[in-house]
Amino acid sequence: MYIRKAKKEDARDLAVVHIASWRTTYKDIIDASYLDGLDAEEKTKQWNMILRDGNVFVIEHKQQIIGFGGVGPERTGAFTGYDAEVYSIYLLHPYQGKGLGRELLKTMTHFLIEAGYHSMIIWVLADNPAVGFYEAMGGKKVSEERIRIGSQWLMEHAYGWKDLRVLT
Repeated sequence: MYIRKAKKEDARDLAVVHIASWRTTYKDIIDASYLDGLDAEEKTKQWNMILRDGNVFVIEHKQQIIGFGGVGPERTGAFTGYDAEVYSIYLLHPYQGKGLGRELLKTMTHFLIEAGYHSMIIWVLADNPAVGFYEAMGGKKVSEERIRIGSQWLMEHAYGWKDLRVLT
């Protein structure tokens, strides 16, 4: 396994992993019709835009991207004491539960610390099985909100780390 910064050429592979991980992670949470409608071409376009100036990291196994995560400044400005945010972290289902998410989160944390950040949050659907992962990594629930995905309203929780050094 190898973690590296994503390149422009990774957009299509990121889209494929993004869709596949959503379909397995959220299969009992988000309507099947929404998940079935996720389009690789549309996601590839989104990833092309994100990769222009986004801080995205990928996990490769046998030269294939099997997971990714993105980080940057906290987007809302509404969280006093939190200056960074994990925008995404997803792994293909067969690679979950093997410590790779932990390694990816640590890599992104090191990047944030080197970039001058001190704390961070991540938004997670309340019913996401990964909630326990963020709690085990020391994240504390700091907020919640209802969000709309497709035709559904879902609860999302923000987990925060006041000191990024606890993740290194």
